[in-house]
Amino acid sequence: MRIFLAILLISLSIAYASQDGVAKSQELRALVQDEQNGVVALNASGYQYYVDQSPRPYDVVVFFTAENCGYCDEIYVEFTQVAQLYKTNGAIYPSRDQKRAVYFVKLVYTMDTKDIFTKFGFQSVPNLFVSTPKMLKLKDLEKNEYIKSNLWQVTSTNGHVTSSKLLEHINKKVGRNVEYKEPIINLLILFVFLGLVGAVLLKLFIKFRNFFINNKLWFVGSIIIYFVCMAGVVYDIIHGVPFTNIDRAGNFEWYHSGSRSQFGLEGFLMSGAIVFAGLMFILYQFLPKLSGVGMSGTISYIVVTVLIYLAFAWVEDIYHKKSGFYNPVFWPPAHYIKGPLMRDQGNNI
Repeated sequence: MRIFLAILLISLSIAYASQDGVAKSQELRALVQDEQNGVVALNASGYQYYVDQSPRPYDVVVFFTAENCGYCDEIYVEFTQVAQLYKTNGAIYPSRDQKRAVYFVKLVYTMDTKDIFTKFGFQSVPNLFVSTPKMLKLKDLEKNEYIKSNLWQVTSTNGHVTSSKLLEHINKKVGRNVEYKEPIINLLILFVFLGLVGAVLLKLFIKFRNFFINNKLWFVGSIIIYFVCMAGVVYDIIHGVPFTNIDRAGNFEWYHSGSRSQFGLEGFLMSGAIVFAGLMFILYQFLPKLSGVGMSGTISYIVVTVLIYLAFAWVEDIYHKKSGFYNPVFWPPAHYIKGPLMRDQGNNI
């Protein structure tokens, strides 16, 4: 009888907690729907209730900011665009495939919220934190590791943090696949612009046909295009990547330590080294004409070979500094998956 009562009490507790969590989710959803930008501003007590208190059957994306922070305001504009995407795509409701509802909130640094910022150990703003219900069940050490893996401390070295970059980050953390859809008017403007550019280029080609079919022009042009693309110029422009950086210690930085980030100068130097090595390979076929035969020809081949080696060795050294696991080999390691061409990890890499 006692066992039955205990089971009954536990079942009732679970049911009550579940209802309490659903009610809390509905409250927060109503607040989100009332906000045009899809972001709810919380104070300290609201944060404790909606984010830190169990039960909580939903995910929360928290934007930590402060008053009079220009950079924070720039990122917040992008943040609200992602929040609106989640809202219009119905991601503020649980999905049919068991994905939790996702809500976007912001917390401004004040005397009321100071303790929360201190708990995270923030030294600057803005910061982005993706919190799932799992966090509420973890103990201190595990919770700290969880926070580290789900916290994005945004700095100027990240360049221009666009809504697409935020969307990709948040989708990955919450397991959603919300997609950015370009407004139709923007697509029409782009289509008209490309049409006009194409018409102008066609007219120029017809007028200066002999110039454009020159082999030397295409050779030089292809090298320039390759150099620009390898340098990541388009990426730098889109994401507002700084050309160089000065770290907190006042040291000059020309390459980014992150394996998936770069500075503008880093891209140009790395691309320049690779293009230089490629041109040295092309130079091989002209060496007999330039240096003749005999000892002088042999020395020329040795010099060019050494230059190629130094260029590739320098590029590889930078990759090693950016990523500790980088180790180019001709064959994949023994632990890589073997199999048919499209499933073999070595071939894919």
